[in-house]
Amino acid sequence: MAKDSTEIISTDFDPIIVVDAPSRSAAEVRALSLAGLLIIVLTNAVLVTTAWIPELAVVPGYQQLVSQLSPLAAFDPAVPWWPETATSAALPGAVLLLGASIVHLLMRHTGPVFRPVLIGAAAAVAIAAIVMVIVTLVSGDATANITGLLLIATTTVLVVLVAVRQAHVASDSLPSPPRGARWLIVYLAVLPLPLAVGRALQGQALAGAGYSVSGANSGVEFAALLTPASLLLYLVGATAGVVVWATVLLLPPWQGRSLVAPAVLGGLAIGATVGVVGPYASSAAAGRAQEIAVGAPDAAVWDACSIRHWPADPAQTFTLTGEGCTEITSYSGFIRIGGGNLNAVFENDGVMTDADGNSLSARVVSAVWGYTVVAVAASPYQFEPNSLYSFDGRDGRLLWSFQCPGGGHIATRFVAAESGDDPATGAVTAAGEAPGVIARCGEDMVRLDPATGALL
Repeated sequence: MAKDSTEIISTDFDPIIVVDAPSRSAAEVRALSLAGLLIIVLTNAVLVTTAWIPELAVVPGYQQLVSQLSPLAAFDPAVPWWPETATSAALPGAVLLLGASIVHLLMRHTGPVFRPVLIGAAAAVAIAAIVMVIVTLVSGDATANITGLLLIATTTVLVVLVAVRQAHVASDSLPSPPRGARWLIVYLAVLPLPLAVGRALQGQALAGAGYSVSGANSGVEFAALLTPASLLLYLVGATAGVVVWATVLLLPPWQGRSLVAPAVLGGLAIGATVGVVGPYASSAAAGRAQEIAVGAPDAAVWDACSIRHWPADPAQTFTLTGEGCTEITSYSGFIRIGGGNLNAVFENDGVMTDADGNSLSARVVSAVWGYTVVAVAASPYQFEPNSLYSFDGRDGRLLWSFQCPGGGHIATRFVAAESGDDPATGAVTAAGEAPGVIARCGEDMVRLDPATGALL
């Protein structure tokens, strides 16, 4: 009889590495939740921030983005930087903000009591997003609001993903939110937030100056923002954020945490703000605000074709800017007083001549008598100069205009201009000549009063 035998098989396998899937999933849920909340909170914070940085209102896309995503846009407090009233987006925008906040706050609550709230908040966000997209498409503003639509879609996807994943993650594996560290990083990285806080604390004068130039153009509207004072004010806001963060870390429960680091950082931040950065920022902001109130904006005008200014307190400035030098603007200090567009091109394309037939090389052919500015212009899409325009440099008001009969070529000579003789602009004065504008139309020649346009 055969004996029973047992065969021992020895096998060697590589060790199996078990991944802590719940922990990884929980971390992903927290990251998705924070991302969805940040998108909505930061886009709404832009509107509040603009109270101290009104220059943000002229950034392309501001009106569409804030009107679409911020429920506060439904109100109309009649301030220059506030977006146009957008009541159609107010309720859905509020639901989007509230829903994203609820989903994030329920990070550590996935029990049977909280799960319906979580699912309901995600469903409300999805419905609000659908309503906002439909309203945008029906109104025909999809192209202008493409950024807002993308943010709405991204936020909705994130919130729904968080709700679905959180329902499958054990609440014990959900990590506790950090005590402000990541929020501090976000606060410092979103530059307008610390700058707004800095202006509120030490730069109120500069914020007011930003309001005063909000109706300007050609770069002058950023005169209160693009200045070294803004860097100092940002540092004031940044140190204020560090103080708040350190204060949060010093609050109980301490749970054995060291309080030395936050206490030292908070103390250093307060000392830097009060003793160093704050006074310099306040002084720089006040100086720039004073310059905006009474100075000449020459350096702030980005696309100037011609600048004429008169020394006064505040300085009076007249500019021609834009493509073709078509925009007329007058300033008192940096503050826009008047101007507009006459549908006339003041840029010289090399075909303007003086009354003697000499070619003029100046970009803008003009001259000044007192506060009167006289300039040669052409009609749009025509290279032929055919008009004279006279403006009051103090308010940009049109005083008079002159055209040759039939709108033909006009050649000019400016006589005894207070801006001085300059052959490049046709300003040439013979001995004993009285002030005037000589206009030549073909073989005919007339002499005009610079102030009134009357024949002399």
